[in-house]
Amino acid sequence: MKHFLMGCLCLFLCSCKTLPLTPFKINTYTNEMPIFLNASLFEVTSNVLQYNRLPHIENELPITPDDALQDWAHNRLRATNQLSPITAEFQITKAYMTTAEAPSDKWYILDNVSYRLDYDVVLYFKQNGKIISTQTATGWEEQAIPQKSPLLTKEKVWEDMINNMISKINDRIIPEIPVEFKN
Repeated sequence: MKHFLMGCLCLFLCSCKTLPLTPFKINTYTNEMPIFLNASLFEVTSNVLQYNRLPHIENELPITPDDALQDWAHNRLRATNQLSPITAEFQITKAYMTTAEAPSDKWYILDNVSYRLDYDVVLYFKQNGKIISTQTATGWEEQAIPQKSPLLTKEKVWEDMINNMISKINDRIIPEIPVEFKN
């Protein structure tokens, strides 16, 4: 009986999901010098709705695209002029990942699963509540992998997609900030 229980315990432990060997690493530009804004206040807001059903898979990700964008904004942009009448707001209007099955055209190849990450962000500069300047970044990332891929492969694809999104937003938003709003 003791050997039977030990065998069942071993089978149970082997069937459990293992944690990934490498942590999910998102580049939120913590090693970069922040951009100092000539603004009295900097806010990060999100209008992203959280979906907990397919085709949305944000609840499966170690960090959601919305959270990654908020971390990036907090690390990258800072208000530094307390006397300025200008305020800045980084607004996330879209940041979600969906999945869809993509059948293979060859019978002997496994079907693929396609992941799509959509994003839309805006950096507003306001004076007395009136918008005086905006910088936007909109786009998507898309990748397909075999449907039976292990969790480690899926997480690497998700990590790459989120890092590409953040890199594109950084490259689009930061250079477009007008000089008068930089300190």
